[in-house]
Amino acid sequence: MVSIEARILDDPRIKGITDPREREKVLLRFLASARASFHFERVYRLIYGSQIEALKYLVSRGAGGIPKTELKPLYDAAAQSYPLIYPKVTFDDWVRFLQTTGLIDVDPQGNVVRLSLSGREFLKHLVDMGYSEDNIG
Repeated sequence: MVSIEARILDDPRIKGITDPREREKVLLRFLASARASFHFERVYRLIYGSQIEALKYLVSRGAGGIPKTELKPLYDAAAQSYPLIYPKVTFDDWVRFLQTTGLIDVDPQGNVVRLSLSGREFLKHLVDMGYSEDNIG
C-alpha cells in the first residue's frame, strides 16, 4: 500500500499542486474514481448479459424512465435462453439487482425504472475497459 501511496504522490497531476484545498480536490477525485472502478468491476462479475442489455435499452428510452414491465421481454428472452439459471432468478430479483447496485432508479411505487447516473457510468466503464457485453444470462 505504501508503494501505491508513493506513486500517487509522485503523479504529475498531484506533485505540482501546492494549494492544500486544490490538492484535496484532486485526491478526492482519484479516490472517487478508484471506488467507482472497484464497484463496477464487482458488478461486472455478477451482472447478466440481459441486464446489460436492459441498461442499454434504458439509455435509448431517455431520462424519463419507462414502465418496469417494459423490461420483462428482455428477462423472458434470457430465461428462455438460459433455462438452468432462470428458475432461480425471478423478474423482480433481476430488476432488484440493477437497483441495489445503483445502476437504475425505481420510483417509490416500483412501477417506473430509469437509468441512474451510476448506470451510465457503468456502461461507459465497460466501453473504456473493452469489456464484452455478452455475459451469460
